[in-house]
Amino acid sequence: MPFEFYDKDIREVIIIFHSTLLKNKKKFDSILERPEIEEKNRINNLDKSYYDNVLEYDLTRYRTQILDFLENHRNLEYAEYYEETAAELKRVIETKRDNFGDFKEVFDFLTKYLMEKEPEKLKRYRNTIPALFHFMYYQCDIGREK
Repeated sequence: MPFEFYDKDIREVIIIFHSTLLKNKKKFDSILERPEIEEKNRINNLDKSYYDNVLEYDLTRYRTQILDFLENHRNLEYAEYYEETAAELKRVIETKRDNFGDFKEVFDFLTKYLMEKEPEKLKRYRNTIPALFHFMYYQCDIGREK
């Protein structure tokens, strides 16, 4: 190891700090702080046809339901999973972004990656999975904003 330190204390701080974040949690349906969607799509190299015909279709079908689910107090634990996963994906996608051309390739990769982990369990969700990634993109939880 390059260096050592007593990591148990910092783990406890992280856990306690994380629990305080719940009290200050933002509403998912708050005003989105992002460029206009056309500009976001340009920045992320997402073509208009994919956005108009695929992403908007999923948003029309699922966005309200996803928001209702994430904002429901009974689903607080799952909302935390969502936020942690979205932050992780934002970092991973940005780090590996040059491996993909159009952002729809990122959606395709994420969907296939997830499906390959447990194909039998997830096959009935093969349309919900990309819809959730589309929601993350639209909400600016993944993808570039500038």
